[in-house]
Amino acid sequence: MPAHKNPNYSTPPGNPTTDKIFLLSVVEAQTYFATDADRKADATRYAVKKGAYVEGSEMGNVSSNSICSDAHCISRWWLRSPGLKRIYAARVYIDGSIDDYGDYVLAAHIAVRPALLVNL
Repeated sequence: MPAHKNPNYSTPPGNPTTDKIFLLSVVEAQTYFATDADRKADATRYAVKKGAYVEGSEMGNVSSNSICSDAHCISRWWLRSPGLKRIYAARVYIDGSIDDYGDYVLAAHIAVRPALLVNL
């Protein structure tokens, strides 16, 4: 997969990936998901237990029992595109919108939504 530049910042995009499992870039997230609603991601109970921020929770006070007892447990998720700085990565907000400014790459409260490349 090509290394796409961040559409709004001139941060170097890094190298293309040849991995079969990877994170989507900003461009790919916009291409493969037609709307913000389509980009919303349900976090697993395991991700919440490990600290993923989910809709309705407070940072540092996440309870997987109370938050994720419903059918949906919407979480933020990482993209592989760089953000404003090299130490930031773009992400998708809970509402499905793309944050190309990004967040600090060591932020542990953001979930991972891997993509899979299948050759037929």
